Amino acid sequence: MATALKPHYFYLGSVFILALLPLLGMGDFILHILIITLLYAFMGQAWNILGGFCGQFSVGHTAFFGVGAYGMTILFNHFHINPYWGIPAGIFVSILLALLIGFISLQLQGIFFSLATVALVEILRTLTLYFRDITFGSLGMTLPNSFALKKIEYYYLVMGMVVFCYLVAALLRKSKYGTFMVAIRENEDRARSLGIETSRIKIFAAVISAAITSLAGSFYALYVLLIEPAVGFSFLLSIKIIIVVIIAGIGTLLGPLLGAFVAIVPDELIRSWLGGAYTGIAGIIYGSVLVIVVKLKPQGILHIFGRTRRFWE
Repeated sequence: MATALKPHYFYLGSVFILALLPLLGMGDFILHILIITLLYAFMGQAWNILGGFCGQFSVGHTAFFGVGAYGMTILFNHFHINPYWGIPAGIFVSILLALLIGFISLQLQGIFFSLATVALVEILRTLTLYFRDITFGSLGMTLPNSFALKKIEYYYLVMGMVVFCYLVAALLRKSKYGTFMVAIRENEDRARSLGIETSRIKIFAAVISAAITSLAGSFYALYVLLIEPAVGFSFLLSIKIIIVVIIAGIGTLLGPLLGAFVAIVPDELIRSWLGGAYTGIAGIIYGSVLVIVVKLKPQGILHIFGRTRRFWE
């Protein structure tokens, strides 16, 4: 029992340290990097529930991110509904999409399921550009500055979201549903032969993952006060979410948090230091580091500590 609690203590201890950082008087730039990093940790943990625990490799998770962001901004711009009341609407639509993806996954597996999620993102992006009367097309939709919070408030808000998502993932992983998900990931046919309702479990995982990712999209829209198709339904964003999980250890509870700091902090620093004119160089450096890590330890950084693998899971 004590061993099972160690990852939770380690995680919450890390969050406690992060909670003290703003008290050191760091500037807005560092706070911004930490906010973005924690947001990726949040999205990574959400993806991990579906892709890591259940083995359903979604490459189109920004579909739920974009729906969460657009849901609240559309309701505000056209119906003058407070954005905070629009968050549940985005989550509801994301759940409906997750149910659709879940039913698709009943027929598709492996690379075909991944391609289906990519198609979903592209469809949503195209619809966003086409219905410009509703979404304002490529110009994007904005929220007024009156809804802006202080940087430190955003920081603690996203930190609370990370802790919440970790607890959801931890409770799910230790439950019978988590065991069923891992069984599906390892061998779906064998899991089905053991009486596990694989279809229902995959849909359940998709719904939980989608709802959490939608919340991330809503937070992002409130943070930057702008959402546009190039960001809301970005294929690159989906890839970065997956990288955050894979680089530290897919299917582990601590992987998304560590992966976010390993992958996102250098990426943000490199892009800010080199500037927009050298975006390509930043990508080369970022990609090179990723290739080296994946080449040396395909199972993730956490698995360097092979003897303590169960500690991280």
